Amino acid sequence: MPDDVVVEDTQGLAQFKLLLPEANALDSRDVKAFRIDPVIALQNVHDGVAAILAIDEARIRAELPTLDLDMVRALPDLAQAVSYSARRAELMVSPSALALLKEANEWRNTLLAVAEALAAAGLLSPAKIKKIRKGTGGIDRAKDCVDLAAILTENAAAIRGKNPLTAAQIKRAGEVGAELLNTLKPKGSPRQRRSKEAREASKERDRLGTLLVQRYDLVRRAGAWFFGEQADDHVPPLGSVRRRRSKPKT
Repeated sequence: MPDDVVVEDTQGLAQFKLLLPEANALDSRDVKAFRIDPVIALQNVHDGVAAILAIDEARIRAELPTLDLDMVRALPDLAQAVSYSARRAELMVSPSALALLKEANEWRNTLLAVAEALAAAGLLSPAKIKKIRKGTGGIDRAKDCVDLAAILTENAAAIRGKNPLTAAQIKRAGEVGAELLNTLKPKGSPRQRRSKEAREASKERDRLGTLLVQRYDLVRRAGAWFFGEQADDHVPPLGSVRRRRSKPKT
């Protein structure tokens, strides 16, 4: 997902509306809290489904006749619905989070671009900056603003004359990140204080997430059948973070 995408976008909304009734039909006893990063899950679902559908359909039907290929084809839509519901649940914590998140997203992209350029020049730690880029979601973006502001402030002397940002801009980015963190994760806020809408949004995320886990498990089993020990390379676990492999030389 591109860095400039923020949670107020409607990507996945249509899939959310279409698939929520199926998720609501699940037995409540089977529903589990969905804690997997939805962006990572979406990418892994795309990769896993593509790997299975690349196999000759006649072979699939012959060897795994009970595998519902229509269900497999629809899994990316379900993953999109989960991603949308997760963003929605996160924002339901506070109506003020939307504006803060948009500003934090802008500061995060600006500071990260500067930090990566400075790291490439050997003025900042590349490992620290690379770790920050891995974060996803509103809370991670808020933390990124705080962390990036801290890194640029701590290394002010080393990057003087090479940093295009002013001290005021860096300070503002850190303040926005801290404020957003307090908005999304208010300290000492008991669960019962959350609004009815916020609780409902979390339930919908967990129901859709449970449905995704259940159905993707069938794809993982198919991957184990067709790819054996290399199954994880072709049909990765839902929450796995993997290095992108370079294509083999021909």
